[in-house]
Amino acid sequence: MFTLLLVACSQENPWPGVSKTDDNEVFVSYERFIAKLDANGKRIWVFPEKDERETMFYAPPVVDDGTVYVGDYNGNVYAVDRETGKEIWAYKVGGTKLFGIANFGGSTDRVIAPIAIAENILFVPDELGVFALNKETGKLLNWKLDSDRAVWSQPIYVPATEDKPAMLFAASLDHSLYALDVSEIDLEDTVGKLDDAEEAEVLWKADLEGAAAGQPTYDVERGILFVGTFGSKMLAVSAEDGDILGEYETEGWVWEGPTLYDGVLYFGDIKGYLHAVTFNDGNFERIWSRQVAKGKLRARPLVTDDLVIVASDDNTIYAVRRDTGEREWERDVESKALADLFQIQGEDGWMLVTATANKDELVIALRLDNGNERWSYKHED
Repeated sequence: MFTLLLVACSQENPWPGVSKTDDNEVFVSYERFIAKLDANGKRIWVFPEKDERETMFYAPPVVDDGTVYVGDYNGNVYAVDRETGKEIWAYKVGGTKLFGIANFGGSTDRVIAPIAIAENILFVPDELGVFALNKETGKLLNWKLDSDRAVWSQPIYVPATEDKPAMLFAASLDHSLYALDVSEIDLEDTVGKLDDAEEAEVLWKADLEGAAAGQPTYDVERGILFVGTFGSKMLAVSAEDGDILGEYETEGWVWEGPTLYDGVLYFGDIKGYLHAVTFNDGNFERIWSRQVAKGKLRARPLVTDDLVIVASDDNTIYAVRRDTGEREWERDVESKALADLFQIQGEDGWMLVTATANKDELVIALRLDNGNERWSYKHED
């Protein structure tokens, strides 16, 4: 199971959504369709068929076993067969189209973030909050979170334990981080439209003092959520009660949660600074902080044993040494690079995969060791 400056906050110029699987399959959402690529950038299938393209896709698809789940700009959600690219079911803004049978009604709302997958439930973030669908049928369940502003990141689902219920953490542009009890959602309790769904039980709501556009990073062992905010801060939040345990000030807004690697948190800000810090005993401690880019660092860094790799809207991918932050290589990709970064195994070694705003090279794969391009994917009908 997987995975805007407020000028960009309007999503007027959205960037591609890209994701990958453990089998080195790559999925990209952009404009009228989503595509599945193999590890060499060859397109395997596109969804939907050309004559059925009535919406826009920018949310990264997520894969669970044999099914791909993705939302669109009209608020619809689709389940697509992973091997064939054929539709299994579609939730249509207040109703469900299952195997070609449609129900209509409800309101539209954009889905721009990945869907969170539980055992039998999909948690869908949108511009009203989060709603829930039956994973097998796509039916709308009688549960929702109404936040004051949009949820632009994938919620974090945490399965139940012996002493804790199943939980969902969701960060919102309303300056809040929510912890929700999702243990009592009934798969048989469905509603016809979202307005009729019952409000979720909020266990706690943390005031972040700034909008949170990206997904928090959950340190399960310590029970801490690390959240980047538009208040130019990285916050440590207790997963138990929502208390703010510590804060680290940055030069610019922090779009995403950090990458946690070997006890160190790595994250960028929109002033182009890349930070490496630790958090212990209620305090953040800086290891290094460097301005590596002239533009914004929006996506979560990709971290390897030796490198930290970030993408910028100054049209460049940067790789720095993990221990010092010193520059290792950089690659001009000739277009804004704001999408997530992934590591995949190709025929001749490990590669970095990300997406740009250039349709002629919408997805690119670079060698990890030197940044040389291995392949690119042109997004065309």
